[in-house]
Amino acid sequence: YIAKNKAGKLFKGTALIETEAKLVAENNNVKPKNILFDTKKSTIKWTGYGEVGGYSLTGTINLKSGNFQMENNKIKSGTIIIDVKSINHSDNHLKEHLKGEDFFDVAKYPTATLVILNSKLLSNNEIEITGNLTIKKITKPIVFIMKQNRNTFSGKITIDRTVFGVQYNSKSFFDNLGGQAIKNDFDLEFKLIGK
Repeated sequence: YIAKNKAGKLFKGTALIETEAKLVAENNNVKPKNILFDTKKSTIKWTGYGEVGGYSLTGTINLKSGNFQMENNKIKSGTIIIDVKSINHSDNHLKEHLKGEDFFDVAKYPTATLVILNSKLLSNNEIEITGNLTIKKITKPIVFIMKQNRNTFSGKITIDRTVFGVQYNSKSFFDNLGGQAIKNDFDLEFKLIGK
């Protein structure tokens, strides 16, 4: 039909309605985008801390697999699997200790998994992530901030190891540890690069 607007100009109402309906349909039918992460290019760095004197140790751990499901430029879901068996440090004795029963017992629990449940855009490139983290078959909720640059996602997650059953030399469970005490929290600093 032909109608007049307030300025007296003619426009085709039917065509306008059809165009708007088409745009709405197109927006509602945006196909989700699946980003697969490159396990060779992506990096994860861990840092643990002593309770005394600002002491810290840093090493690496490998990404086993990972993907984010994107919809309208928002992360709708995702799964990140870490190869805990790959935990590494320049000190071979420390590396083997971390792999053993005192810490992550990699023979029994070879992977750790982060399942993303929701995301919230905080700024142009900062995203708040809500998810579930599973270490040693114990699952706990987690919230952290990461940054996005196209198909690259980076950030730092602070994890309380004791809630996942890693209590070795924790002041929360043992007394008189002195300089051997290890902080409950450790950090995972990551850079996930999409293929």
